Amino acid sequence: MSNILSILNEIQNDGGKHYKLDVMRKHQDNELLKQVFVMAYSPNIVYYIKDLPAPLNDDRSQRTIYQPLYDVLRILEEISHREITGSVAKTKLINAMSYMTSDDDEVIRRIVARDLRCGISENSINKVFPYLIPATPYMGAVGFDEKKARKLFANGGKCESDVKMDGRYVNTIFLLEERTFNMMSRQGKNSLINSKSLQEGVIEFIHTLESVGDRAQRQDYVLNGELMMEGVSRYEANGIIASLIKIGEKELDGDDVSKDKLKFCKEHTMTYEEACEKVYITIWDYLPYHIYAKGDTWKVPRHERLNTLIEAMEFFKQDKVRLIEHKIVSTYEDAIAHFNELVNRGEEGTILKSLLGFWEDKKPVHQIKMKLEMTVDMKIAGFNEGNGKYVGMLGSLICESSDGLVKADPYAFSDTQRQEIWDNKDKYLNTIVEVKCNGLSSDRDGNYSLLHPVFKTFRDDTTVDDLQSIKDNQDMVMGLK
Repeated sequence: MSNILSILNEIQNDGGKHYKLDVMRKHQDNELLKQVFVMAYSPNIVYYIKDLPAPLNDDRSQRTIYQPLYDVLRILEEISHREITGSVAKTKLINAMSYMTSDDDEVIRRIVARDLRCGISENSINKVFPYLIPATPYMGAVGFDEKKARKLFANGGKCESDVKMDGRYVNTIFLLEERTFNMMSRQGKNSLINSKSLQEGVIEFIHTLESVGDRAQRQDYVLNGELMMEGVSRYEANGIIASLIKIGEKELDGDDVSKDKLKFCKEHTMTYEEACEKVYITIWDYLPYHIYAKGDTWKVPRHERLNTLIEAMEFFKQDKVRLIEHKIVSTYEDAIAHFNELVNRGEEGTILKSLLGFWEDKKPVHQIKMKLEMTVDMKIAGFNEGNGKYVGMLGSLICESSDGLVKADPYAFSDTQRQEIWDNKDKYLNTIVEVKCNGLSSDRDGNYSLLHPVFKTFRDDTTVDDLQSIKDNQDMVMGLK
């Protein structure tokens, strides 16, 4: 008999963070407790068991021999490692749990639910047990550096230039045998969308993926991508998708979500179900689950992974899974031209990827973020009122360059700043602000604006930029001058 549940209850007994940390420190040498934390919160562990039957009503206290918690944890490890699967796995787990104490039975149920119900986060656990809960495997990109970017084209090397997206990142984990999948954020949190068409689309795409390419095999896969919404800007979509996930989680737990859905409909002028059906996934990479689970390197070059995805898309008949917009470039100048093309279209930038790069759980030098960040000094020409809780306060500024050829509506203010500026508009009109942005954008009519403008600070020691100075600054930042 373990005392793990009593420790979890002790942690839960007080709402204070310091108290919880002190309780964990008191049990710092408890290896079984550490294993329970890992198996409940590691983002690399998936069980795919959501409907364990209710605990048995028999009187367990009459028994003299019980199944130890650590033995049943081994069964969960077998399930997560895919050593046993499907109904065999579930039956073995349930049978073992029937011989546990009621306390240990409860611990297993909390582990499978990925919630130990003691009010602590992964960050808190790692403060007491350093590096115990690993980060989600993720291949990112290093920041822009001209020398590194040019090096990717050395000796005739070619690259893939992807549009840089800023949606809601998701790992879609698919298990072939169960024909089920889960969606996880970069933090290892649930990101599942309650959409039958989306789920069916993912399953169909995975089966298409496994049928093409020399290296494709019948195995479990992970898709790297972002959740998007049809007809909704990615910034608005991120908030809507977060609400969909939250409502879906409550619904799966059996909670009454009728009020949540009504509130959602009022806020977004669409029903919860309509919004779910608008969601799709844009993917840019894939890898076998066993590589992902261990955070290993998948030694398949990018050009092979990309070609497999392209071929799968040619056979795929649905639109719930889409491939990232990309272009193959042969020189650094081609990469810059593609970057500028997308920036002028209103995108944030590009990700430059060597076609020889492997999938790695880090930010490898063979993937470079071509994201422009610069500041521009503009004058305030007007004020936009906020929405929702910001009615009667500033929403964003209306700013322009000295020649009036560049417009921007910078945002990102504290509540205090919002009220102060709104109540004193005459005082702030025509004053100078420093705006952080991702470069210049122009439409087909030649109207210029700043990409993703964010208020940085007020300035009284500088002059307002004009269109040409902003262009010169952008060229300098990108290494073109």
